Amino acid sequence: MKRDREEDEYNYNLKREREISNNKWEDEKKSREKKLADSEAEIKKKLDDIKANEQYVKDLEKQVVGISDLLLKEYEKGKKDVSNILNKEHKYEIDLLSKDFQNKIDRQSDKIESLKLEIKQVLDLNTSLQESLDKAYAQIKEMATKTVEATGGVKIIGNNHNE
Repeated sequence: MKRDREEDEYNYNLKREREISNNKWEDEKKSREKKLADSEAEIKKKLDDIKANEQYVKDLEKQVVGISDLLLKEYEKGKKDVSNILNKEHKYEIDLLSKDFQNKIDRQSDKIESLKLEIKQVLDLNTSLQESLDKAYAQIKEMATKTVEATGGVKIIGNNHNE
């Protein structure tokens, strides 16, 4: 009986130890499965992110390949725009200089016309004065002739010419 009891006790302890060992193993197994599931979920999430970014990376690679063409195109466009702006400015400067030159020519022409008019007026005045002087000499000569006729004889002092 003692032996049965020891045997029962041994079986009970063995069963209990196995149960405890099984429970520990189940807990550890659940813990490892949970860690494994978390790791798999994290890896799946990272793979999804990689797949999502894969298209973005491909688009960026295409842009990098096309960047030299884009830079060349933008350079040519900028060169053309600057050239157009400079041509416009040059045209405006030429127009301004042309108008300024034409204005100077017009002012000189006006000045020439004004001087021609002034010369004509001076010549007209000179002609008028010459005519007046000639009339005055004629009147003086006529007066002298009448005076000589009225007095009968003329004596000219200081003049060797006889008139």
